[in-house]
Amino acid sequence: MVLSHADAEDPAQSSAFRVHVEALVGEIPAADSESLSKTPRMLLTSGGTGPSLPRLASWGFRGLKLKAAMHTSVLLPPWGEWNPVERATLVFIFREDEVLLIRKLRGLGAGKINGPGGRIEAGESRAACAQREVEEELCITPLALEERGELRFQFTDGHSIHAFVFAANGYVGEPTATPEAIPIWTRCAAIPYDEMWADDRHWMPHLLKGERFRGRFAFDGDRMLAHELCDGEGDATS
Repeated sequence: MVLSHADAEDPAQSSAFRVHVEALVGEIPAADSESLSKTPRMLLTSGGTGPSLPRLASWGFRGLKLKAAMHTSVLLPPWGEWNPVERATLVFIFREDEVLLIRKLRGLGAGKINGPGGRIEAGESRAACAQREVEEELCITPLALEERGELRFQFTDGHSIHAFVFAANGYVGEPTATPEAIPIWTRCAAIPYDEMWADDRHWMPHLLKGERFRGRFAFDGDRMLAHELCDGEGDATS
């Protein structure tokens, strides 16, 4: 079950990406209206392949400038074969009814609230990366890290991230601001989703409940275009 679009493919059948495009045009001559409405769909949904969204947006059809409406595009990373640009971790440390978040100060998503984390280095395990990133960003060591979630992100500019979400119920040290992040203890009942990436409000409630989850998301910059969320076994959740 897809949570965000009626037309998205079964995850098991995804081969590359699937895109649905709504054309935004000015006055369309009657003779061109049918071919214009069919062209983007034909190009992009046949076998899940086709030109990229930015490339399509720059093309003209029958002398008309065609623009793709980002809010109707669907470009989800498949559950099967996929080669992301980078792999990364996110870590959330809990104490009583609070979770430790950060105000990210640099890199992708600078200015947003998130969990500490970062890129997995060559030869590094996911758990080792999770611990290292927390130590670098907040000067503390998380204890008893547990992997809870898997997130796949595809951006329209070609960037992609395969992220692994960890939870911890303890730490050693004192959370300290660094050039990378400012620590923010936040009540679990008051997560500031409006200051976070748009995908967070879909999977983080499952993390807070101790559940496992998998998600895949398409973004244009920091605007979420599409999402699908499953439980840790691959079944759809609401």
